[in-house]
Amino acid sequence: MRVTPGRCRLLPGTPSCLVLVTSRNQLTGLAAEGAQVLRLDPFTMGEARDMLSRRLGSGRVLAEPQAAEELIGLWARLPLALSVGAAYAAAHPDFPLAAIASEFRSRGLDLLDTGDAATTARTVFAQSYHHLSEDAARMFRLLGVHPGPDIGLPAAASLAAVPVDHARKALDELARAYLVVEHQPGRFTFHDLLRAYAAEQARVQESPDGLEEAVRRLLDYYLRAMHAGELLVYPARLKVELPQLVPGSLAEDFSTHEQALAFCRTERHVVQALVTNAAERGGFDSYCWQIPRAMAPLLARDSLWHDYLASQRIALEAAHNLGDLLGLGHAHYGYAHASALLGDVAESATHLEKALEQFAAVGDRAAQAMAQNGLSQLLEQQGQYAQALEHEKEVLRLRVDLGDRTEIAHSDQTIGSIYARLGQYDAALRHCRRALDLCRETGSLLLTADTLDVLGRIHLGLGAHDEASACYLQALAIYRDTGGDVSEAAILTGLGDAQLALGDTAAARDSWQEALTLLAGIPNADDQPVRARLTQLG
Repeated sequence: MRVTPGRCRLLPGTPSCLVLVTSRNQLTGLAAEGAQVLRLDPFTMGEARDMLSRRLGSGRVLAEPQAAEELIGLWARLPLALSVGAAYAAAHPDFPLAAIASEFRSRGLDLLDTGDAATTARTVFAQSYHHLSEDAARMFRLLGVHPGPDIGLPAAASLAAVPVDHARKALDELARAYLVVEHQPGRFTFHDLLRAYAAEQARVQESPDGLEEAVRRLLDYYLRAMHAGELLVYPARLKVELPQLVPGSLAEDFSTHEQALAFCRTERHVVQALVTNAAERGGFDSYCWQIPRAMAPLLARDSLWHDYLASQRIALEAAHNLGDLLGLGHAHYGYAHASALLGDVAESATHLEKALEQFAAVGDRAAQAMAQNGLSQLLEQQGQYAQALEHEKEVLRLRVDLGDRTEIAHSDQTIGSIYARLGQYDAALRHCRRALDLCRETGSLLLTADTLDVLGRIHLGLGAHDEASACYLQALAIYRDTGGDVSEAAILTGLGDAQLALGDTAAARDSWQEALTLLAGIPNADDQPVRARLTQLG
């Protein structure tokens, strides 16, 4: 390595000499001079398991494999933390590893305190933290109240109430000190030990009110972003009034469905963790029912039905705490929808009735129509088509009276679907064509695709196989653009039916095989109807 004379007198400048420099900071200056940078990552799971086995004996590790993996995760696969933690476990050979994991969860970094500064994780972190600028140190502390697993630049800017370029500068400084890692462009993360240390520093150096406002800014940012994405992708959804904008919180602006969906999917784990933590903290109830409501279409669309139900439990409790009847109505409706998707018809019906009660109490007729539409679809799901039809006709009359063309289209599409189930294809065709015209007028892209799906089924029933295929292909193009794997699989199934009816067995097999591949990657997906079709082909 060649070093400019006078730059560092301890480094020789001759080709025959090799110098190894270790540091917790990125030595960018040396790299610019031609030094080769070698980054030492944490152990892999296998390496960490081998280390524990050597320190504790393979028998002890093999006896509690899940607890061993949990400890490795809690100690972030860091050699120092693993060494200290293993030493503690070795000093207590009668302690089950599961008990040690539980103790670490309650004591955190205290369990890794050896009394020797050179081998204490807290001291090692402090060596990097105390060299930070004031802005970077504050950003690091505030990241301790963010639940992870990672954070984007706008969210970090909202957390600290600073412009995005200031947040970028602070996070870059943290990355150079290896206190965060930019694991994707513009997204930063750190392991749980550093998160615990950051949270400690936040409790010591930030006021309780300051930390509460930081959490509120985060919640406000994610609520507005999820809400914006929801309205772009699902313009037919009822609007709700958001809380007043929190100073320092930024807003996201999406220009396409794809951009909105990508954001929501990227941030889903972060938002779910944040809402759970906020509910445990208390004082954030308006966000704890509104964020789950905004996330509901995404969770339903991606077949994350258990997550959907869990988020609505939080929403119900939050709305109840507030005494917010409208919030309770929306939370009951979301809970009912999640229950229906999971096949719990009785629970769904109970919560839909409660939603209707709350919406009636506040006089929200549009929300009442939404809940009644849910009851109609639940009846359809149970095969009670005649009752579902009469119920939805009442919903349609209410929506026509209210004058919302998107909601009218939704009811026409539902009625068309029910008529198709009853084999009354002419009536089904009339309602779905009207729904399709309204969808295209209002720009409701996903409702357009849903309606085309029903039209495909209607044309199949009428024996118009070319028309059915055309409808399915149009719907397929929309779902592929918007990333709806479950809906795409359903369309491919119907398309295969149309192709088989047209005598194109090879095309039908390809469509069904593609549907099966999609369903394989979707939680809770029922792939048996597709498998049965493929089996019949032989």
